[in-house]
Amino acid sequence: MKKVLFLAGVYWDDPIQRYQQFAKYLEMCDCKVYFVEHIVSSNFTLRKFVDAIKVQKGKSRKKPNKKPGNLIVYNVNFVNPQRGVFDYINRKKVDALVRKIGTAFDVVINYLPISTTRYIVERLEYNLLIYDCVRNFSGWGGYPKNIQLEEKRLIQKANKIFTDSYYLTNQMRAKTDKEVVQFLPIANEAWIKGCKKKKIRKIKKVAYFGSVAKHIDQNAFKVLAAEGIEVHIWGNLLGKLDFNYIYHGYQNNLEILAHQICATADALILPYAGSMDGVIPAKMLQCLATGLPVYISSFYDSRKLANYIYVYHNYSELVHKIRNYEERDFEKKKLAAGEFIKGFSEQEQCIRFISEIWKE
Repeated sequence: MKKVLFLAGVYWDDPIQRYQQFAKYLEMCDCKVYFVEHIVSSNFTLRKFVDAIKVQKGKSRKKPNKKPGNLIVYNVNFVNPQRGVFDYINRKKVDALVRKIGTAFDVVINYLPISTTRYIVERLEYNLLIYDCVRNFSGWGGYPKNIQLEEKRLIQKANKIFTDSYYLTNQMRAKTDKEVVQFLPIANEAWIKGCKKKKIRKIKKVAYFGSVAKHIDQNAFKVLAAEGIEVHIWGNLLGKLDFNYIYHGYQNNLEILAHQICATADALILPYAGSMDGVIPAKMLQCLATGLPVYISSFYDSRKLANYIYVYHNYSELVHKIRNYEERDFEKKKLAAGEFIKGFSEQEQCIRFISEIWKE
């Protein structure tokens, strides 16, 4: 049985996305998968520490994601990848992890270009190292000062690079001659099953699903609520919200979640704050699969997908687009979106992913 190691920043029980999907694909191919979760990649700050406590409390209320039989999750409680005592602690924790998992692996998939994961990889023997790049580490703040150097080291060491967003794909192809393979996020079969298409005549209710944290522009919700548009939220609320909204709780059964959203909402909104270049939302194809209009703030990847969604640059434009919604215009976008997502089914992604892993 082949052994595969995932080095990830997310928890296994977080909402299912590419990390868990890729791990399951390999487990289905008779691999033993070692999934090291929640490897901290950012610098330590008091605010992040408080946010982490809130996330942990929210995590305790989640239903755990199912773990396949040949998949083992490890949480080593790594600390921030900084110098001094932080580095000393992480090195000791790497020693403990390697004693548990061993050193021989067929495939290592690393999501984080930081000293912590470098210490792990340097202790291993492997046939294939993949850097699955899903963050714009060099362009965002909050990471160690040497993040660009660590990413350069990982790119040089990796056999191939995987990406998700269009921005990162173009960036990586400019940085290296190595093979760069883009895997967009998908809507899995459970989600598709829960989506019930309907005609949208007018937009009176908008929905958001996911964590409402600092990366979400809450003022967009507030503006819509002030306009008399109902705001419906599914997911984790990290702090108090100062606008009128209807909260539906956290639901990790994707079929049920999709069904609830489609039955309730006239449109979806993805309002992001701060720099989003380098991101394609993990929920993007899920949103398109609902058959509902999708309103999203402007950034590199949202503009790339403008044929399928409504991109807004400010609150006035957002309100204008919603108030002036035209069914005929949306039907064109919905038809184009339907054709687009056909090429990104879970089955096709699994086949393509496995072929890239084992390709000679």
